[in-house]
Amino acid sequence: MTAAACLCPNCGTALAVTLAAVPIAPLEPPTLTSDAIEPCLIADRLGLSEGYVRKLVKRGLAQGLAGFEKRGGRLYATTEAVKQLWGG
Repeated sequence: MTAAACLCPNCGTALAVTLAAVPIAPLEPPTLTSDAIEPCLIADRLGLSEGYVRKLVKRGLAQGLAGFEKRGGRLYATTEAVKQLWGG
């Protein structure tokens, strides 16, 4: 038995009851535009290196251009948006 449990024997029970009463919403996957894909797939489709595509996506995000997204630390873009920024 821990020292905290000896001092307050009902704290664990009260905490369990409180946590049971808190509703927990199920996690939903992030919603993206239908055409937004990861840089590795864009690199494969355009024949560019993945690092260069990531650089283009970061540049598009910094400029606030349409077709570029960052969700949960991950980069997404449309192939057309990367083509326009790349010039190819």
